[in-house]
Amino acid sequence: MDPQNHFESVNDSIAREGRAGVDQHVGKTSREVVSDLAKQIEPTYEKVLRMRKPASVLLTGHVRDTPEFGYWIDRCFSIIGRSGRVQQLGLFVVNVTAEKAAREIFDTLTTDQNVKRRAQRACWLN
Repeated sequence: MDPQNHFESVNDSIAREGRAGVDQHVGKTSREVVSDLAKQIEPTYEKVLRMRKPASVLLTGHVRDTPEFGYWIDRCFSIIGRSGRVQQLGLFVVNVTAEKAAREIFDTLTTDQNVKRRAQRACWLN
């Protein structure tokens, strides 16, 4: 991405996550591509541009008008040019929706088992 938040190049993986083709990303801002998720991303991009240090953000929501709710980890970093100024933002975006769902199931099962054990112990003590 350029410092004005426009996609300059995109690989197929990011294009899939953005629910649009590579050509539909290039030249567009994050708001134009991922709509509501951009509100979560933009403060991190601004911080990386200002501080020149990598940062990550967990994104939650819908891409464009899709019904699927998802989770993504967006890791961004500044790319410094020969002039010493930030030329671009580099991004790694990982869809963690399946992992998040598995963790929620694990946490629910663990909590339910703990509740069950506590209830059983309470009955045995009485």
